[in-house]
Amino acid sequence: MAILLLSPYATLRLPFEAALIRQAQAALVVTGLLLVWGLGHRGALGRWRAAPSPIRLGLLLWTGAALLGALTAVVAGNPPTRLAGQLLSMGLLPMGAVAGLLLVRRPGSEHPLRWLPAAVVLSVVAAAVAHLVDAYLRLAGGAAVGRLYFANSVSAAGPSLLALLLALALLRRGSWWRRGAILLAILLLVAYMLGSGVRGLVVVSVPAVLLFFVLSSSGRRRLGSLALTLGALVAVAALLLLAEHRIQEWDEAVRPSLAPGRGTASLFEDDPKAGVTLPEDIAIEPAPWDGGKLRRALAWDTPTAEPIRIPDTLVVEEPGLYRLVADIGGQVTASDTTEPTAEGCLALWWLDGDRALLGELEACAAPSPGWRQVVATGLAPEGTVQARVVLYGHGREPAHWRLKKLRVERLGDEKTGRLLEQLSFFSRRLRSALDPLGSGSSAMRGSAAYRLEESQTLWHLFREAPFAVQLFGHGLGASYALDSGGVKPLSARLDPEDLHYIHNFYLFLLFKLGVIGTVAVLGALALWLLYLWRACRQASDGGRRALFAALLASWAAYCVWSIASPEILNFRLAPLWGLTLALAAMLEERS
Repeated sequence: MAILLLSPYATLRLPFEAALIRQAQAALVVTGLLLVWGLGHRGALGRWRAAPSPIRLGLLLWTGAALLGALTAVVAGNPPTRLAGQLLSMGLLPMGAVAGLLLVRRPGSEHPLRWLPAAVVLSVVAAAVAHLVDAYLRLAGGAAVGRLYFANSVSAAGPSLLALLLALALLRRGSWWRRGAILLAILLLVAYMLGSGVRGLVVVSVPAVLLFFVLSSSGRRRLGSLALTLGALVAVAALLLLAEHRIQEWDEAVRPSLAPGRGTASLFEDDPKAGVTLPEDIAIEPAPWDGGKLRRALAWDTPTAEPIRIPDTLVVEEPGLYRLVADIGGQVTASDTTEPTAEGCLALWWLDGDRALLGELEACAAPSPGWRQVVATGLAPEGTVQARVVLYGHGREPAHWRLKKLRVERLGDEKTGRLLEQLSFFSRRLRSALDPLGSGSSAMRGSAAYRLEESQTLWHLFREAPFAVQLFGHGLGASYALDSGGVKPLSARLDPEDLHYIHNFYLFLLFKLGVIGTVAVLGALALWLLYLWRACRQASDGGRRALFAALLASWAAYCVWSIASPEILNFRLAPLWGLTLALAAMLEERS
C-alpha cells in the first residue's frame, strides 16, 4: 500500500510525461504482483465464487465497460498510447479488487487486508507531513508556497479524504495512546486538506464526515453522535470564518501604491494587416535579459490623443514583499488567426541605483473580451532602490492590450509578508469553494469556467453524435476540441484542439463508452453502494460498522467529487478502490 500511494514521490525530478509513465508502471506492477500472489494460492476460483454477488457482478460490469471502450477505440483508430493509458485507469480497479478477494489468511495470522485501513492512513499521513514540512521550510526561507503540491502535480489530496474517514473509523477502539496517535493523524490530515487548496475536496468532506457519523452509530447513540459532530463542525466553521474574515481584512487593506493609477492604459502591437501602428509616444526598448526581444513601456490613455506616461521609475524605499495587481484585457487583432497564442503581461522591473536590472515580477493573462485580474507577488532583491512598470505581449499574433487599476504595494517584511500571503491564498480558495462559479465576484473562477465549458462541449458532442456513437461512445483514448471562447485549458501543456482528459467522470463515460458503457459503470457503482449500505446496517460489531461506514461514505463522497475531478479513475488510486471492495467482503465474512 505504501508503494502504491508513495511511489509518485520518487518521480519528482522527472519530466512531467516521464513521471506519469513511471507512476503508471509502478501502479500496474504492484497491482499485478498482488494479483499473481492471490492466484498463486490454492482455491482461487473458490474464493472468487465465495465473494459477495454484488461485488462480483459490479466488477464484471465495470470490466465489460472497459473492454467495450477498448474495442470501440481500436475500431475508431484512437491513438494506442492514449487507449492504453485510459484502459489502465479503468482496469486497475477490478485488478485490485480481484487481487484482494483472492488473498488468504495464513494459519495463526491475521488476514492481509486487516491492515489495509492502517496502511492507508499511515501512508497518506506520511505524505501530508512531507508537504506540510516543505511548506514550512519554504515559508521560513521567504519563498512562495500556494497549494501544497510537489512537482508533476504530485500530492496527497486524492486519497486524503479516504484516509481521514478510515482514521475516524479506527478511532473507535484501542488504547489511549493509540487513539491519541490516530487523533494526531486526523489533525494532520485536516491541516493538509485545507492547505492543499483543492476546493472540491473541501466541499465534499463535510457531508462525508457527517454521513460517516450517522452510519457508524445506532439508536440513541446515533442522535448524540450526530449532534456532537454537528457541534464540532459548527465550531470549526466559525473559527475558519473568523480567521478568513481577519485575513480578508488584511488582504484588502488600503495600502500606499508606488504606481499612480490614472484610469486605463493601452498598448497596440504593430499590425500592418489590421492597420494598427504603434503610437510614437510609447517607447520601444529591448528587455535587457532575453536576447533583445522588444518590450513596450506603459502609457496611460487620456481623452486627448496624447498619452500620459508613467514615471520612468518608481521609488522603492524599503525591502520586503511587494504585490503587483491590475486588470488586463486583450484582443488579438489579426483577423485570420485561428489558434491564438498571444498573452499580455504586466511586469515590474527591480532596478539598482545604476538602473541595472536585478529581477522581475511578472503577471500574464490570455486574451479575454472582459477584464481579468492578474496578481503577482515577489521580494524586492537586495539593493533595489527603484522599479519600473512595463506592459508587453507574448505570442505570434498582434494584439491590443488594455490595463487599469494598477497597484504596486508593499505587504510587509519578507517572512511576515509570505506568511500572510499564504494565509490570504487559503482564504481566497475557501471563499471560492463556497462560491465556485464566482456569483459573488466580477467573474467566474477560471477552473470552474473551464470545467463548465468542457462539460457543455462534451454534452453537445454527445447529443449531436450519430446513434451508434451515442450507444458505444468514441472509445477510450478519444479526443475532442474545445471551442472555449477565450477560456483556456488549465495547463499550458494541453492543446485545446486535441484534449482527451475529462474532468467530469460521468461525461467521460458518455463520451468514451456511450450509453451502454455508462449504464454498466453506473450499475456497478450502484451495486457496490447498496452492498456497503446493507453491510453497514447489518454489522453487529461497532468496529466493523465503523469501517463499513467509512467505506460507504468514501465511495459516496468520491462519486460526488468525480463530477469535477475523476478521482475514481485516477490510476494512482484505482487499485486502492478495488482493495476497499475486497476489504468490505473480508469484513462481512468475519462478521
